[in-house]
Amino acid sequence: MADVACTQLARSSIKSYEAEIAALKHQIEALQMKVQALENYRHAKHKEYAGLKPNSRSSKLSTTGVIDVKTLYIDHN
Repeated sequence: MADVACTQLARSSIKSYEAEIAALKHQIEALQMKVQALENYRHAKHKEYAGLKPNSRSSKLSTTGVIDVKTLYIDHN
């Protein structure tokens, strides 16, 4: 009788661990999807940033919104 109870307890414990493992695997998959989404976002932003023209007039604006006349003069001569 005690052996049967021990066996049932062991099976119950194993099922509990299996359920916990399944939940952890699900969490890992969700985190991997988040990491992939962040990598895709980072890659897209890097691509977008790399596509910007560094010598465009809009990049010549200073933080005050004033165009650097010397730079424009040098670029066009």
